[in-house]
Amino acid sequence: MLAALLLAASASTQRATIETSTFLESLSAGQRTAVMFPFESPERFDWAFVPKERKGVPLRDLTPEQRTKLTQVLRQVLSEDGMKMIDNVRILEGVLRDAEGPHRDPDYYVTTIFGTPSQSDPWALRYEGHHLSLNFTFQGTKLTSTTPQFLGANPATVLSGPHKGLKILAKQEDGAFDLLHALDPAQLAMAITSSDAPADIVTGNKRTAAIQSDSGIPYTKLTPAQQKQLRTLVESHAQVQKSKRAADIKKEGWDHVVFAWMGSTEPGKAHYYRIQSRSYLIEFDNTQNNANHIHAVWRSFKGDFGDDALAEHYALHRHTR
Repeated sequence: MLAALLLAASASTQRATIETSTFLESLSAGQRTAVMFPFESPERFDWAFVPKERKGVPLRDLTPEQRTKLTQVLRQVLSEDGMKMIDNVRILEGVLRDAEGPHRDPDYYVTTIFGTPSQSDPWALRYEGHHLSLNFTFQGTKLTSTTPQFLGANPATVLSGPHKGLKILAKQEDGAFDLLHALDPAQLAMAITSSDAPADIVTGNKRTAAIQSDSGIPYTKLTPAQQKQLRTLVESHAQVQKSKRAADIKKEGWDHVVFAWMGSTEPGKAHYYRIQSRSYLIEFDNTQNNANHIHAVWRSFKGDFGDDALAEHYALHRHTR
């Protein structure tokens, strides 16, 4: 099964290069100028998840045919769950528009491409808007990085209107509470590191993610059933993307994974959790808007924006960075 998934992921990443080239060919000269940046541009690292002006081409400026071609690009790197997720993030932006006004725009999600998709050279793709930042780095047709990955939800649960009940990060929130409530008192004493939740994800949108405190409950201190719950929770964050991330997690192992909780132990009140291994960090924060506003991020300590793989590539090929 794992080999089949890896083969499928490999085929998709190769297809991503082709589909991205096809998307670029569909753009006008002006659109191509707006969407393409040199691979070494500092803009590649200027990721954000708040409403702001973004460089690239927004959905609202694409024709229906161009949107279809962009969808084909995204389907090569996102799972079906991931495709639904990005659609739902845009739905929530529409909910905010109805509540707050036209400055909220479900069509202001922007595509930016760094470098030129090719069979050998490094290039990158970013798809970003309010509460969404997806960053993919390639070495030719090989996908070398899928982080930073940010997903947000405001409201976390839609309370009224035609989308009432929509909860797009349910697995990531409910699964964490299920694990927390499965812990015995001694385990809870390890897992809960503070009665107060931070106001937002700690790492923010920094260029690199800092390793956090190793306080919390280690995977090795969980029962087999609890370990399965933690693995399922990690997978709920990983499965947004169609990549070999799950295989990388399995290869690294679970013994160094730590789960930490801050804030309330009951839904509906401010809470935060962190899952940290030697190589990656997951943060989940639901504190704003009466604990109905989620920020969730996946970071790689050395591999964000493909840093590890690119360093190796440049060392081998002696390029000037």
